[in-house]
Amino acid sequence: MLGSLALAVPSPPMFESVVLRKNALGAPLSPGLIAEALLFYKKTHIVFDKQTIVHLAMVLGNDLLTILKRPDVTAVYLEELLSTATRKAGVIEFHDFGLLLLTGTQAGGPINTSEERLVLDLKRAGMDADAAKKYAMQFLRLVPVRRLESDHFAQGGLSKVFRSYFDDESFMSAALRRIVNAVPGGYELGEHFRVEILRGESGHHVFHQIDLDRINAVRRKLSPPVSDLTTALLLTMFLESASDIALAAHYGSDFITSGASSAILSLRYSDILKRLHRNQDELDAFAEVVHPGMPNLAEVIDSGQQSFKSYLVLLDKSAKFREWIHGANPDAGLVKEYFDSIAAEHWIQTGKAKVARYMLGLIADSLHPVLGNVYSFADTFMVEKIAKGWRPNHFIDKKLTPFLSRA
Repeated sequence: MLGSLALAVPSPPMFESVVLRKNALGAPLSPGLIAEALLFYKKTHIVFDKQTIVHLAMVLGNDLLTILKRPDVTAVYLEELLSTATRKAGVIEFHDFGLLLLTGTQAGGPINTSEERLVLDLKRAGMDADAAKKYAMQFLRLVPVRRLESDHFAQGGLSKVFRSYFDDESFMSAALRRIVNAVPGGYELGEHFRVEILRGESGHHVFHQIDLDRINAVRRKLSPPVSDLTTALLLTMFLESASDIALAAHYGSDFITSGASSAILSLRYSDILKRLHRNQDELDAFAEVVHPGMPNLAEVIDSGQQSFKSYLVLLDKSAKFREWIHGANPDAGLVKEYFDSIAAEHWIQTGKAKVARYMLGLIADSLHPVLGNVYSFADTFMVEKIAKGWRPNHFIDKKLTPFLSRA
């Protein structure tokens, strides 16, 4: 009988690529989250929607355009709005999923291009009209527009994919259970929670036993208060998570999005989240070891203690550090790789190393004076090479830690 042959499958590289969609609370991406991705990941892909581009344009200004010009950064702009259309038949609500695209306003007339739509959004956020036009033009030169309703992310468009979830009561039950557990005011529904879906001419009625009154009583007491949760809003949250599922499948990279979406992603794409969580655990452990007790990079930038512009200066000095990270052994872990990398430099400067080199020099000199001189020169050269050679702690000690500590 032939024995089985176990094949060792190498772990995927650490911090290879990441897709940024939302922060953990579902809000638009923060500058700090982008900063961490740029420093640690080899490739960063940013998914812009209308809310995200307006937020970052107003917060970062031209610094956003600067990072979009980097060779290690790519992006896509999704300008359609996810929506849940609700119609009533008597007292029963029927829902359907869809995508909205602004094609005109009552005051301004027809809107035909992505640039016109983005200019309008930026002006509504408070940007000067001329500045908004210039910014939108520069942004769209750097970032392609992709339609969710096209074949780019799924054959036949994502509306078809979204509506198919109404036929999967088991998946929608598990998804809504996780959403209710994650939203402000939510509670644990339990593993036996189920929804039933009735198909009608006007859409789908979703039967459930979620205690919306209980949830909304808590939400109204929050500071600031949170809008009431309805079945339509729950389905819109599900729709946003469903769009993240499609994007995660399309890109296959670490995927950073809201907590609710991450919980639902784990139902379908656990491998993507396992890799993301592994990398995040590595970053947390690394930060705790190399600068314990200090705020992390995202906190320092998002709090305003350090500007994003000053961070870009730091990023320009991080090339060797980033190269070291991307070459690290994923099976060893970032912390072990860090200490292994700096161990040679530390050891060569210790008392034991100096004694060992001195004894070897005496032996070489006693055997032959010329050999002793050669050894002395080689020893000096070796010490200087190791001491002056780049190590990851050089960036941490001389660049990153001062940047964090000055905050």
